[in-house]
Amino acid sequence: MSFLRCVMVNAICLSGVLVGCGGAPLDNPNYLERNPNYCNQQPDRCDPDAARTISVSVSGASGPVEVSLGARKLNFVGDGTLSEGGFSANADVIAEIVSVSRGDQCYFSPSNQQQITAGAVVVVLCGAPAVAGGIKDFFTADDIEGARVTAMRDDDGLATKLAHFAAPSATYALENAYPGERLVLRIEADGYVPQTRIVSPSAVRPVMTENIFLVPVAGSDSQDPHTDMAFAVWDVTVLEIPAGGLVDGVGAPPVGKVTAEIALLDPGADPFALPGGYRVLNGSQGTRMASYGALSIRLTDSRGTALQLAERVVAELNVPLAPSASGVGPEAATVVFFDDDSGYWRDPVAVALVDRGGTVVYSASVTSLTTIIAVAETYRPVQVRGCLADSRGNRIIAAPVVSQGRDYAGLAYALTDGEGEFSVPARANSELLIHGMVGAHLGTEEVSTDVTTTVLMDCLVLDDTATTALPPAGRNPSDLDAHLFGPTPGI
Repeated sequence: MSFLRCVMVNAICLSGVLVGCGGAPLDNPNYLERNPNYCNQQPDRCDPDAARTISVSVSGASGPVEVSLGARKLNFVGDGTLSEGGFSANADVIAEIVSVSRGDQCYFSPSNQQQITAGAVVVVLCGAPAVAGGIKDFFTADDIEGARVTAMRDDDGLATKLAHFAAPSATYALENAYPGERLVLRIEADGYVPQTRIVSPSAVRPVMTENIFLVPVAGSDSQDPHTDMAFAVWDVTVLEIPAGGLVDGVGAPPVGKVTAEIALLDPGADPFALPGGYRVLNGSQGTRMASYGALSIRLTDSRGTALQLAERVVAELNVPLAPSASGVGPEAATVVFFDDDSGYWRDPVAVALVDRGGTVVYSASVTSLTTIIAVAETYRPVQVRGCLADSRGNRIIAAPVVSQGRDYAGLAYALTDGEGEFSVPARANSELLIHGMVGAHLGTEEVSTDVTTTVLMDCLVLDDTATTALPPAGRNPSDLDAHLFGPTPGI
């Protein structure tokens, strides 16, 4: 079970009902077979004597943009909307971006192409490479002001800091992102679990819009660091540290009491609650994971200084089995630790599944801690291959596609290529959803995998209308088919 949301997807929800009869012509590289029942269902739109108007909107341009609709030319001096009437409702009209201002990159949305078969509304987005979005509460979608943003650039496995700044207006923007690079975005705010997203701008879709949603902290507990410490949430002891077992970043003991901010995360209820992607690195080897429970623990002293385990100190960790697992979890599992800089899960440690006073937990002895810790069952993935198109048959390139487990809590991501095709990892012998999405437009298909590559016979097709579902309140979201996701490729 999961829940999806337009607000989780991007700050620019573009919607337009694409109308008109038929698909792209055979000589158009975007051609897909048209819907044979379309004209029976929409006879007024297929009347050969009817005329239609096409509206073209341009946004993000720094100067002139020229767009053609068939033989007609529309010249924009900058952002704006122009309309042309008199087009036959029964004829295809090819829209093409003819020229743009120096330094701008423009493309049609949602296809991300320079040439498409036009519907009634044509949207052109322009801009230099950038990543931007809002910062919101995971459950209410309310803006979170005063968050702190850190962006790390992945240079062949070496993480370097790109930016660090405050976001007082609940928004952020990175304008020095380059196409193809893997960026690790970390968002922190007081009273919330830190969240991390991986984004990678594309040369053909340079403007990435990624809203970040933060889960509220469930509770906090303060204790004396000179005595044995046992931190609990919801009457479950999740972390035990011996006296004197904590130090700050330079190895000095804490000042004053130690405060633990704790939240339990249920990746089976919503897999997007976990940061980064479900990819585990063990040394130089990478694999995928399903998760059966996770928690966030942030330890600070009276100064607000972050704390960690001292050298050679062993702590006892208990991660409760997630409620969505219904009391059933794998016996053979590990706990993995999220690396804030790289955006990967690392350092698997074997755990034991035990009953602690009626609560089933995964227990382990650990010598290090990170803010987010998850119970993982790793697997070698198989591939699901297919293509993504809009309702008029235009292939959609540089768009995110995600596989989301239905009988396991896990995600994997991919981008469509220059032909609108994708290959996304998934767990073998499993039930899952494959989502393709641009902006607020979603295409989803239920898929069953075996031990070999699964090939989808038909393209995923994006809905014409924008999805505007908000996350339900409480802890029991249940609408699988309403689930949206953020543009998070490159993982």
